[in-house]
Amino acid sequence: MTRKKTERLETFNLSKFYKQLDIAKHEQETVAECLARGLEHYYQHIYGYDKYGKRPAFLIGERMVEPYIFGFGAVEVVRHNGLSPETRFKIVKHAVKQIDATAEYGTPHGLPVLISFLAGAGVLDLPSFRSLMIAADFGGPLFDDWELVEVRQLFGWLIKKAEVADDERLWWLWHICVHCESAQTCRSLAEGLLTEGALSNTSKRALCKAWLTDAPAGKPPPQWEAMNALLSGDVETFTAYAAEAGLPVPDSLPSRAVIEADYDSALDTLLDEGDDLTSGPPMSLQLLRNILVGPSGMVPLTPATLKRAAIFALPTLGDEPLKVCQQYLGSAREYYADTVNGGVADVIRAYHDQMPEESVKALIERGLKIGAVNTRKTFYQLGADLFGQRFMTRAARDNAKSIREWAAKKAEGGPPTKRGRPRKK
Repeated sequence: MTRKKTERLETFNLSKFYKQLDIAKHEQETVAECLARGLEHYYQHIYGYDKYGKRPAFLIGERMVEPYIFGFGAVEVVRHNGLSPETRFKIVKHAVKQIDATAEYGTPHGLPVLISFLAGAGVLDLPSFRSLMIAADFGGPLFDDWELVEVRQLFGWLIKKAEVADDERLWWLWHICVHCESAQTCRSLAEGLLTEGALSNTSKRALCKAWLTDAPAGKPPPQWEAMNALLSGDVETFTAYAAEAGLPVPDSLPSRAVIEADYDSALDTLLDEGDDLTSGPPMSLQLLRNILVGPSGMVPLTPATLKRAAIFALPTLGDEPLKVCQQYLGSAREYYADTVNGGVADVIRAYHDQMPEESVKALIERGLKIGAVNTRKTFYQLGADLFGQRFMTRAARDNAKSIREWAAKKAEGGPPTKRGRPRKK
């Protein structure tokens, strides 16, 4: 059958919107304020300033018809505690229904925020979670406007949701964490997961190893596997995973060459095989265009903060501190060298009294031979804290001018005090 393209409305009628969603009259003004605030944030996001002033309500009718922009308003709605949960849910549901991954800016901004709200409200089911997270992943950066408390809310849902298989749960936790760009947020997420009582030590250790090796943890759901297979042109594998996931499989699939040559016509071929764009979950074959041009086949760069947190956590998960230090201390990690070596220094500082003194000194000397300047600073300081001023004296003679200047500045403040727990005799 021939797919009928959905005609998008040109204007957003606020009165009709209230009536369509049955928004209580006493909450309508607040909803309008949220939408106006969303527009303000949209223009700040795009232009870096309030292009049309504070809360440009006069633009609601013109701009809120666009799914991406409506997402800014929906985020404001779900974060407004003065609105009833019922009203917030109705507006989130409306935002989700607007998803059109075949269109530019067809995915609402802040979709992860909306997913977290659904999780916290107790109305998020596993199929919807998968669909919405895949849509969010290809709609833009996951952490664009996603606050820490909201991420933790979704993590809590993931960890406690019994129907989520352990491998899939682990994969989603890994996947979300490695897309975090803020060091502070990464650190908080890692600390939360690695101290979470409901998460097994086996899962925690698997997360740590995945962060350290830049390899995925667990196993993604078949929906994700299907999309990756299609992205690589592996029609046979796509068909198998799509069937496992319950996705509609067209009778014929275009080759990757055809897709690359003409995304739009190839997408039409996929969708003309009977996919219903007017019903069902928000993610089906209508996401294929975004997926085909998206990053699903790529393993993201693991944030350095996660690596440091992983190294420090391993001893608490059963690894011997000395072996952890010996394994990860080195200079061959390029971009991550200082972070990984810093993690080793953290372990030495916390567990030095559980290691032979000569082994601790050997590790410090090894750290001081590493070419990375920041690593040497870290180990000079560690040596001074554990074994005295002579390490700062050595720092003052280091080949690197920046280290010598750093040591001189330290000396101006007086000799460092010896810190750390008393060594057991």
